[in-house]
Amino acid sequence: MFEIAQTTFSVCFKARGSYKVASAQVVYSTDGGGINSGINKAREKIIGIMKADPSASTRQIAEALGIDARSAESHVRWLKKAGIVKREGAKKNGRWVVNASAAQKIYSADKSGINGGINGGINEARKKIVGLMKADPSTSTRQIAEALGIDARSAESHVRWLRKAGFVEREGAKKNGRWVVKKMV
Repeated sequence: MFEIAQTTFSVCFKARGSYKVASAQVVYSTDGGGINSGINKAREKIIGIMKADPSASTRQIAEALGIDARSAESHVRWLKKAGIVKREGAKKNGRWVVNASAAQKIYSADKSGINGGINGGINEARKKIVGLMKADPSTSTRQIAEALGIDARSAESHVRWLRKAGFVEREGAKKNGRWVVKKMV
């Protein structure tokens, strides 16, 4: 169960056979910025859950938010990479430590998100992808991900957006094909 009030929210989840209720106050606010925005609503809620119950697992966080475990893991990975949260102790008996000042710095630095978000149009990552495709038309999304230092799914998402927007298209087979840049950014 997940319940939201104006500035607080409560979460009820099952932990080792019994139900636990955690409440937290929302500290950060967002005003858009797309799916990949910096401190988005899901990440805000995750931070709140971690503050309220530092021993919560990512599976429990996912259940509390009503999202799948992979999405929760992805958000937690982002929060760890940004230095907002860290896990102390063992996997099963550890606890979350939230660095609120790091979260505030990231949010205030760029209100539209770290990478401008999906709705942000052509962001820096997408410009670099188009440049890589222009330089090496036979490049794969895996090579693009490695070159940009992002995970393969993010690279695939950016490429899918670029294709849908008409910036690039793929000619030929999946393995032996090549990228054609239709419009430069």
